[in-house]
Amino acid sequence: LNSRQLPNMARLRTAARLGLGVGAVCWYLDERGLIRPWRVVSHTLQNPPVNIQLRVKASPPPIGCMEWPGGRVLLEWAMDPTHGVPRHGATVLEIGSGCGVTAIGLLLAQKAQRETEEEPRQSKSNPTRVLATDVCAESLQNLTHNARMNGFQARSMVEASSEETGEQESAPGAEITIGEWDASGGSKAVKALQSQFGIHPSKITHVLGSDVVYHGGADPGLPATLACLFQANPSCSVTLLLVDRFSGAAVAAVSHVAGVQPNTPLTPQLDPALVQFQRRCQQHGLEVVEIPLDPAVKARVAARQSYAQRVRWALCGYWEGLLLYRVRPLPKQ
Repeated sequence: LNSRQLPNMARLRTAARLGLGVGAVCWYLDERGLIRPWRVVSHTLQNPPVNIQLRVKASPPPIGCMEWPGGRVLLEWAMDPTHGVPRHGATVLEIGSGCGVTAIGLLLAQKAQRETEEEPRQSKSNPTRVLATDVCAESLQNLTHNARMNGFQARSMVEASSEETGEQESAPGAEITIGEWDASGGSKAVKALQSQFGIHPSKITHVLGSDVVYHGGADPGLPATLACLFQANPSCSVTLLLVDRFSGAAVAAVSHVAGVQPNTPLTPQLDPALVQFQRRCQQHGLEVVEIPLDPAVKARVAARQSYAQRVRWALCGYWEGLLLYRVRPLPKQ
């Protein structure tokens, strides 16, 4: 290299470093939602092959417009034919639907299955329906947008109540109803299912919820609401995918340093919010039973995330903290 080429190479190295720095800053700002507040993400199911498109926010507020991995995990679990939601004849109430990955994905997958498999005409005319609820107005607007983007005509609570006695629209238009509903309202909330949505509580066959128990979430009123639902339909199936935010050694150590000492000998590191939820359920005559969550389900969801997302959720111990619970009435003695 001659003396004239050396300054040129130095300028190239400087430009390359500046370019990498600017790129890193732009990537960080975009991840924080400062460049693109909204983005469209996709989630693909393998069996049946279905692609779900969702508009989500990169960062809060509100948290309901963000995409949380728990919703995808709950969807994968609900699609299992051995313990999930049946393709026809069920009415699903989802608590805290957020961006709608569970509700919309469940209906899309079940619709694809009904179209490819031979079923009696009566079964196809009675598809599973979903009532997707939330308490955040912006989240509900986004959920409605996502439902329409995936080919569903979402019915509002006004439409649901006015069409109760009229002719129902055929699938997929009438398979999903979206509306504001407070799951912590107890008996008042259960009565609102009939008055606002035209759905009698006894018709609710399944209740699903992902990450709805935390400080500031649906608890403490959620156990009272579930108890009222069981009074209307004792055979209702309630499945909640909750997050233990004190899972993992690092998180547990930080919580102890912060002065949080969960008072339970069986699970000394369990999130206090989950402990309180279990206690309140017992006070309302309910038991909370942990059911196994196949690690392959979490692995499938993680594999479809970007590298940055995988690192982020792994570092905060999210996958270790996912706990699947079945809520049911206490056995009569």
